[in-house]
Amino acid sequence: MPQIFTFLKLSIIKFYLKRLKQKRANSHMNIKEKRAIFNENLARFKGKPVKVKNVAANGIPCLFFEYTESASANKRPLVLYLHGGAYIKGSVHSYRSLCERICHYWQADVLAVDYRLAPEYPFPAAADDAISAYLWLAAQYPQQKIILAGDSAGGGLALAVCKKLIEDDEQKPESLVLFAPWADLSCSSEKMQAMAKNDLVLDRTELLKAAKMYAGKHPLDHPYISPIHADFRGFPPVFIQTGAKDLLLHDSERLHQKLIKADVNSDLDIWKNMWHVFQLFSMVPHADRALKKAGDFVKQQA
Repeated sequence: MPQIFTFLKLSIIKFYLKRLKQKRANSHMNIKEKRAIFNENLARFKGKPVKVKNVAANGIPCLFFEYTESASANKRPLVLYLHGGAYIKGSVHSYRSLCERICHYWQADVLAVDYRLAPEYPFPAAADDAISAYLWLAAQYPQQKIILAGDSAGGGLALAVCKKLIEDDEQKPESLVLFAPWADLSCSSEKMQAMAKNDLVLDRTELLKAAKMYAGKHPLDHPYISPIHADFRGFPPVFIQTGAKDLLLHDSERLHQKLIKADVNSDLDIWKNMWHVFQLFSMVPHADRALKKAGDFVKQQA
């Protein structure tokens, strides 16, 4: 009976996602309207009862999620979280549910960064904000290990931030956790193009538009914009988790292969029949199971 209930729930969600994607494709919304719809949809997801406060990390607005069920604050891992939204949508408030659940399941404190968005603030604004927040976190909590995490565009941004920290000889994170990272903003791989028709969430044409907004005057193959082109030598362990039905699946597969070639400890975790950043969907049992599995990786590193 529970399996039938889960099947029906997934079928309803998939139908809803398909209709929502069709509605977006047939509309002519401006960027403000797209952001409002995106935030409204993410507000449907439920979080966990954790302590939340606003902080300014080197002047960057953030939300800090505190895991209060453990008294040993100095031993808890710290997660710096970078949200998705193709660099043009999303905020720490729309991602509050996911960050609360990460805080709960990983038994970690989470700093979610409200980095600036394109097209108003193209590259390198988001990266600059994320690096500033990371350096603040490292300075404020020198005894705690930092996990750098993000989904979709935030996953790609996390890769870029880690690369810059290594190049600048700054303290690098203990590890990275990436949910369906957007690592190649050219969206040009043959596998991606083949999957584009059946993706429930993402539209390749819309992704390319967002990529150009974010890149601005810079080429899409810049390694800090499309980190698939970066040199990953010296990276800490990386955990990549994605759905098998995700348009960005090939980004995860290529990234995993490049990390392995660079002698980085990389783990690729692919979930059958799951869509883009399914971890957001608090009503789906797979989402919490996936977050718990990512949390097991975090606890092993800590």
